[in-house]
Amino acid sequence: GTYTIPAARLVGEEGKVYALDKDKKALDKLMQKAKSEGLRNIERIDTSGEPRIKLADDSVDVVLLFDVFHSYYFTGVGDRRKLLDEVVRVARPDALISVWPKHMESDARDEIENANFYLESEHSGTLIHENGYLEKGQVLNFRKKPRAKNVENRASFQDYAIVACGTLNLELNYLRDSGFLDARKVLYTKPGRHEVPRELESQLIRQIGTAKKYAPNIIVVYGGKFCYVNTDNLYRKIDTIIQEQEEEGIKISRIKASHCVDMLASKEERERISQDKDVYWLTPGWMKYRHYVYQDWDKGLANENFPKHTGGAIMLDTIAFYDKVMENEPEKILEFSDWMGIPIEPYRITLNRLRNLLLDEIKPWNVRKLQDTK
Repeated sequence: GTYTIPAARLVGEEGKVYALDKDKKALDKLMQKAKSEGLRNIERIDTSGEPRIKLADDSVDVVLLFDVFHSYYFTGVGDRRKLLDEVVRVARPDALISVWPKHMESDARDEIENANFYLESEHSGTLIHENGYLEKGQVLNFRKKPRAKNVENRASFQDYAIVACGTLNLELNYLRDSGFLDARKVLYTKPGRHEVPRELESQLIRQIGTAKKYAPNIIVVYGGKFCYVNTDNLYRKIDTIIQEQEEEGIKISRIKASHCVDMLASKEERERISQDKDVYWLTPGWMKYRHYVYQDWDKGLANENFPKHTGGAIMLDTIAFYDKVMENEPEKILEFSDWMGIPIEPYRITLNRLRNLLLDEIKPWNVRKLQDTK
């Protein structure tokens, strides 16, 4: 009742507040408290924790998601997207969606904006939590995007298939699960094949061949300068391989970036982050698939390559990967850092650059490109 009781007072007798919870005892207690205060405009909705909201379409003016929209209640991005789809369904066109994204402040905005909402305002300060407990936090207020405008301006990958290096599957799967990357198929090659160019070429050709079965347009998410280096034929580039796979009715393009790190942060952005230090750049996939990325590397080879980066290693983390590993398996980061011989630090960024690079490859569209923000 921390938020339900005040909301009931605000809307008055002519309004109604729906209180949803899977905790029957909590709802019992709430209804008893409401009755004692003479509030008869609260309707309880018992759930079993599923995203489904038992209300009619376009039926509510305000949705409060305070300390609800996070991975504790909805473990995966897909589960949270289902919840947001339900909010879109039940909310009226001009409805206010107010969110306190406790526990996932850095990711909530991206997920919610990708689910047909736009950020209207944000407020930071002292918030009331359970049992009157006070703590600092930030509330994000969203509105539904107008239907007509959204249909007209929504960039879509529905006529596309994606072929990507497996090293980037964490980021691309996130974009897919959040609803942004609605491609017909997303296919991956084995991570770290830049160490074995012949195998990379074979897998890339095979996956492009598979992608042709799904869509007439294919986007290859591979870098151009560093991802494929054929020492036997330096004139054979990754774009040469891609062009050889084109045929009538099939259009293939490659994302405009030099390597996977460049897909997450531009050269200028990396210079700003590194503050002119000699940094070894990582993505979450480089750590997760390190046994493929650094195939056949021993400690001696590691010592030759990593310690010269006096600024240590920085992981460009768009999905809170580092924090999750540190919480659940910190020894993996410590072991990797020890093997490299340099410290590893995370740097949180958004997926906006990768989104924009993908959008650059699709058919003409009139959606304003996302601003690169930290």
